[in-house]
Parts: sequence; structure tokens; C-alpha cells
Amino acid sequence: MSLRRPTAETRARLIGAGLALAALAYHLAGLGAMGLTDDDQFYVPAAVSYAHFWAEGLDGLVHGSADGFARNAIDRRFRPNHEHPPLAKYVMGASYWLFHEKLGWLDTNPACRVGVVLLAMLCTYLVFSFGRRAFGIEAGIFAAVALNLLPRLAFHCRVPTLDLPVTTMYLFTAYAAWRAQRSLLWGVLAGPVFGLALATKLNAPFAVLPLGIYWLWRGRKQFRRTADRASIELPPFTVAALSMLLLGPLVFYLSWPWIWHDTMLRLGDYVRFHLHHYGIYLFYLGRIYGEPFAPWHAPFVLLLSSTPPMILVLAARGALSGLGAIRWRALSGLSEAAEQRDTALFLLLNALFCVGVVAFPDNPVYGGVKLFLPALPFIALLAGSGFIKLVEWLHERRSGTRWPVRLIAPAAGALLLLPATIGLWRAHPYLLSYYGPLVGGVRGAYEAGLERQYYDVFYPELAFWLSDSLPEKAKIAFEPNNKEYRSSQRYFRESGELRRDLQIVNPRDAEYLVLTHERRWRHYPELLRRYRERERLWELDLQGVPLLTVFKVH
Repeated sequence: MSLRRPTAETRARLIGAGLALAALAYHLAGLGAMGLTDDDQFYVPAAVSYAHFWAEGLDGLVHGSADGFARNAIDRRFRPNHEHPPLAKYVMGASYWLFHEKLGWLDTNPACRVGVVLLAMLCTYLVFSFGRRAFGIEAGIFAAVALNLLPRLAFHCRVPTLDLPVTTMYLFTAYAAWRAQRSLLWGVLAGPVFGLALATKLNAPFAVLPLGIYWLWRGRKQFRRTADRASIELPPFTVAALSMLLLGPLVFYLSWPWIWHDTMLRLGDYVRFHLHHYGIYLFYLGRIYGEPFAPWHAPFVLLLSSTPPMILVLAARGALSGLGAIRWRALSGLSEAAEQRDTALFLLLNALFCVGVVAFPDNPVYGGVKLFLPALPFIALLAGSGFIKLVEWLHERRSGTRWPVRLIAPAAGALLLLPATIGLWRAHPYLLSYYGPLVGGVRGAYEAGLERQYYDVFYPELAFWLSDSLPEKAKIAFEPNNKEYRSSQRYFRESGELRRDLQIVNPRDAEYLVLTHERRWRHYPELLRRYRERERLWELDLQGVPLLTVFKVH
């Protein structure tokens, strides 16, 4: 009996599944070294509360009671972090419920982080599938691997925040709309997927801007008049557009019980919260920006300085293909097929809009690349497009050599991604402090006036040192932002990484002070002057640049 060989489509899906599983293992392996962010204190309790809402509500339905879905139950369970939609917290809450409550394998915070890793796994598969269908299987593989080597994205794949989830759902929306050009099913699915993106974070609605522009551009030849009467032949995105318009808001509404009651009032509060978001400072080119906000070029500089250069170069080649779709004369020599050029334009529009929306003068810029993290999968896909063009060029020049054809793509891919791999390895686990060779690494970024770290990260390495080195009931404070560390440290106490007798107190009462070197705080220079003559007990640095310093103050 002979086994049937899998089809090309089946093999491609197996490769995609393998890449997704590899991403899962890779990010799970890095979970333990990731620090606590100042957002953990908001999203983890909310995820736990939402998980209890669904567990209690569904259990009640099984036993014939709908009380778990009554307004008082909704208000009680969804009040935590009700200023953000719930989808990411559902995923975190589901992994908390399984891995903490039911199996008891993980503490609360790591269990919630597993949910984000699962979304990173989905993001990896989507990038591979998008790249494979658009440019070929080698491009899909390269793009998926490149995605996971982007240090800022790798950090967000391992912490319980909303930025990686919305990146995944934004990409999923764009992918569904792109597939809708040839598939009625994907046209219908685009609406629910968009609704889930809306239910993840506020920046998801911006996906309609590049989609709308591309929709109009792609269908420009299909809008026409007939001789006898005016008529319009709609382009293939129509089903997706209608589905996103009709089903997207419906899925968003159904997924968020908080807005089932007082809908307009609570939606208004949701929008007002983000229109008047509390100020977060950005240190950029030696200056602190709050209001007025940082200049328009700040997001682009942050993106270019924190992305491995080889990936940027290949993405630029992919972007040229997209510009070639507009048929600029300077690009008329490009040899790509029209469909590949159009797809590269689609990717370029999405990448530019994700960054460009943040660049508007009335928008705050903060947190490194977190506000425009959804741009990174599109950059990885553009790099996949550029990579496949390089492979084709190498194939053309292979004549007369003994180099096996099938080894060209993997060898070139491994060589091109080696610098990014080394950079990621050298920066781990301080991935928010990674800067590429374009600015001279973290040392060059520091000297150029860029922030060396942000997010008030409480690293496990610090927790271990405090627990191993300080006396019983030692009093510790953090500067410049003691409040966030005081709130987030409870997860290290739960896991045993931070001794329970250690006390985090107000700076004036502290015996030991941890100075976190974030120059966005206006009083940081004064703190540095005040404590630099004190006894320095320990310092955490990356490539010689201090990230935090522990002083004995009393």
C-alpha cells in the first residue's frame, strides 16, 4: 500500500504550521527573562476578571441561570480596564484559566503571557501565508523568520499588553481583505475579522484607510460609464467592504459586554479617554516631548533605528516594487509581475499608514515603537518580497557554478538574517534597549539623544539580585517613577522571584534606591547628580550602557 504524497498546498500549510510552532517554542523559552511592564498591572487583573465572568456566566447557563450575564455581573467584572476593548484580555484570560486555575502549571502573570504568545504564533502563520501566496514559499518563510527576529516585536510577543494582539488582528484584517480579491468566503470573513480587530485596541480602525486607498486604486479601471446609461462595475473588494461595514461593528458590539448597556454613553467615554489620554513623555534627540508632541519624523527615526538594517534594506527593495505598481518612469525597469507589484503596494500602504498615523502633529508619540507596532509584519513581508528578488538574481548568475539550486534560498536567507540574529541575541532580554548599527547600537543611540529604555520594566534579574543581596525587611524605592514599580512587583512576589519581606516604599523612606535610567523624566538629571556619589551596589547594563543602578542611600 503506497501513501499518497501531500499536495503543494498541504506541504505549504505544514511548513506554516511548523513555523508557527517554532515561534511558539521560541517565545515561550524567552518568557522567564522578560520583565514586568507598567501595563501588566492593568491588563492582567482585567484578563483574570473577564475569565471569571465567562466561567461564571457559562456555568450558570449550564445550570439554568442567566444571572451571570446580568448587568450587575457585567459591570463588576468588566470595570477593570474598561477603557480598552476586551479581545486581547479574553485570550490572556483563557490561558490564565487553563494554565493557572485548572492545571496549576504557571503563576498568574506568566499564564496570561502565554495567551499573547499564542497570538504571536498566529501572527507568524499569517505572515508566512501572506508572503507565500504573494511572492512564493521562500518569501513566506523568510518573512516569518524575519518577523520574529525584530527585537521590539519579540519583546511585545512575551508581555501581557495589547500591542502584539492588535498587531496580529490588524494584519489579519489586511490579509482577509487581500484574499477577498479572489475569494467570496474571505470577503465575508473580512467583516468578522475586522470586528475582532476593533475589539482589540483603538488603532485597529485605521486599517480601513490603506485598504480604502488600495481598493479605489485597484478598482480605478472598473469604475466606468456605459454608452446608454450610467453604471458602475464594482471592484472585487466590494464584498469585503460591505462585510467590514456591516458585520465588523456587530462583532465588536457582541464581543464587549461592557457596552451592552448605556451603549452610546460608554462608547463616548471610550473615545474620549483616548482623545484625551494622559500625557506620556518621550525623550527624542536630546529633548523631552509631552505637549507639544514630538516632531513628525520621530516615529520614522525610531523605526529605522530599532530595526535590523538588512531587513530594512530588503524591505526597501520590496517597497520599490510597490512604487513600481504606480508605474513611475524611474521604476519602469523593474521586472516583477503586475500582481506582485500590486501586492507590494498594498503592503507598503499599510506599513506607511501604521507609522504615518502616529506622525500627525496632533498625536502623542511615546513608548518607542509600541504605538506603530502593526507596521512591523508589513515590513517583514516587504523584506520577503525583496529577498525573493535577490534569490532570483542569484539564480540568474548561477550558470557555470556548482552551487545547488535548492540551496541558494536557504543559504542566502541564513546569511542575510545572521546579523539580526546576533543583534537579538546580544540584546536579550533587554529588547526594548536594542538599537541597530545605523545609529551605532545602544551606545550610539544614547549619544544621539534617544531613550535607552522605556515602559518602566522591572527585570527578573533585578528581583533576584535584590532578594539575594539585601538584608531582611530592606526598604527599597525606585526613581524616577516609583509608583509603577510599586504596583507591578506583586507578580514577582507571587512567583517567589522577589522576597516577600522586602518593602517598596516612598523614596524619602528608602534605604536602597534603584535608579532606572529613563531620560524622559525631567527630574532624572537631578537624581543622577544627587546619587552618583552614593555607594553603588550593583548595575545592570547593556553593552556598557547602564539601564539601572542600585545605590545605598541610608
